[in-house]
Amino acid sequence: MTDTPVASAVLESDLDMVKRHVRNAELRVAAQRKLIALIAARRLPLKQAQELLHLYEVTLQAHVDHLAHVEEIAIRRARPRRSGERVGRRSR
Repeated sequence: MTDTPVASAVLESDLDMVKRHVRNAELRVAAQRKLIALIAARRLPLKQAQELLHLYEVTLQAHVDHLAHVEEIAIRRARPRRSGERVGRRSR
């Protein structure tokens, strides 16, 4: 059987997916910073490149925050339950 994108996507956990998003966003930010350095060295206008970098940085932070949330959920799910303790959301 071949490893199709659909089959591998099904096997990817939420935690793995969010970690991948963080890695990709980190790469995007690093690449944009290098591009800005190149543009600055050539004394070209930087405004749009800096605005895009800011957007990438905001997106990266959102991914990092989401990763923390997903990791917290994974830790809660992994801890042993006490007798009679409910699993899932609390009722209001």
